[in-house]
Amino acid sequence: MTLAFAIVVWALTALWVVVLIVERGSRHRFLARFRVPLDRMFERATRTVGSQVPVVNEGFFRHLFHYSIHRALSRLLRLTEWVAVGIRSVVHFNRKKAKVVTAPNQDSHLQKIAVHKEENALTDKEKKTRKQKALRGE
Repeated sequence: MTLAFAIVVWALTALWVVVLIVERGSRHRFLARFRVPLDRMFERATRTVGSQVPVVNEGFFRHLFHYSIHRALSRLLRLTEWVAVGIRSVVHFNRKKAKVVTAPNQDSHLQKIAVHKEENALTDKEKKTRKQKALRGE
């Protein structure tokens, strides 16, 4: 329906332009009797609408401005989200690579405990002394 309306409007506009061009060339008005009352009606309608236009325009341009800002910020938000997803995937990829690189060089927790146990192990003399103290109740 909208397309049909647009076609009709364009066709009438083209016809009107052709009529104006023909009238200028011949200095003869097309349907003069019909057009005089029609011109008066259009003048009244133009004055009526013209008195309302400042009120409509003020709200229209403010609304258009806010809508434009809203669209720009929405697109900026989408771009930011897209960049964030890309950065997250790079960080995830890097984390997996870092774990693979550091895994062979790093001792496990149990290996660290075993090394600590060997380094801090009591000598046979210290073990004997502590055993005797424990038996005596000290």
